[in-house]
Amino acid sequence: MMRLPMDLQQVICEMAIGDSGKNKFAFVAMRVNKAWAHFVCSVLYRNYRISDYLQFVGFVNTISTGAKGSLPYGSYIRSIDLTSVNRYGVDTRVTRLIRHCNNLRTVSLGHPTSVKADTIALMARHCQKLQTLQLGGLESFPFMLECDFSSLRGLRTVDICSTPLTTNALHTLPMEIEHIRFARLDALQYMDVKLFLQARQKHIQSIRIEQCRFMDGPIADMIAPLKQLEKLELVGTDIGDPIFEGLADVPNLCLDTLRIVNTHITDTVLQGFLTARSRSIDRPRVRHLELADNRFVSDDMVQALLVRRHCL
Repeated sequence: MMRLPMDLQQVICEMAIGDSGKNKFAFVAMRVNKAWAHFVCSVLYRNYRISDYLQFVGFVNTISTGAKGSLPYGSYIRSIDLTSVNRYGVDTRVTRLIRHCNNLRTVSLGHPTSVKADTIALMARHCQKLQTLQLGGLESFPFMLECDFSSLRGLRTVDICSTPLTTNALHTLPMEIEHIRFARLDALQYMDVKLFLQARQKHIQSIRIEQCRFMDGPIADMIAPLKQLEKLELVGTDIGDPIFEGLADVPNLCLDTLRIVNTHITDTVLQGFLTARSRSIDRPRVRHLELADNRFVSDDMVQALLVRRHCL
């Protein structure tokens, strides 16, 4: 086996231990040689799944001690989801974790999270390869989260929920951000978010806004400059006709998906999609329209939209 090319050895090793790395052979393979140990760790720790608090404690200890040994376990980590343990006081251990995991691509803190604002700022300094960040409400309840995300140049997806984010912190998110989800954000204002989106108009592909107080102005004005926008989701009873009005008239609107859930819009504003003309049959204004739990939208309107769905 030792005479086989290294890339072939890696394929054999990965097939033997499986995608999850739970096969008992993984522990045997780690003892073959350092190269095989490297192969195993690449599978075991790449997308490590944390199921309970005790496992999390052991995981952090392994990562921390590995930094001093022959195998830098932390460098193998690509994604971490702390949702299953975020109800515990995990901030101290998360801080240790971040310092050793400089190759992280995806971090989900869950909601709410016991991770503190200072630790999130630490992540912005140490995890510069991060591409996806899910940030839940902070149990420590800082008055406002002032954090500089500008060093996260590779960040492309951000999911922020119930976090009192300041305007300055919002504008430090990279200009190349592509996918945005804002949920229950009370500290931001409509104009803050509008300017934030306009500054990133060349890259934003999807937006989800859910029960955010800043939505007190027209969504049409907010997204009109976004030429790359493919998916728009509006969720929550704070979305009514004044906010939705004019969306069908946005010049060059060409959405792959428009999702409207649990809002207070009525048939009146949806009528605009029945009368608006698409740029062409090949590129309809809205390719997929999803309406769910909108109490003031009639079944007749839904049926009419279904009939016109091929040319919205």
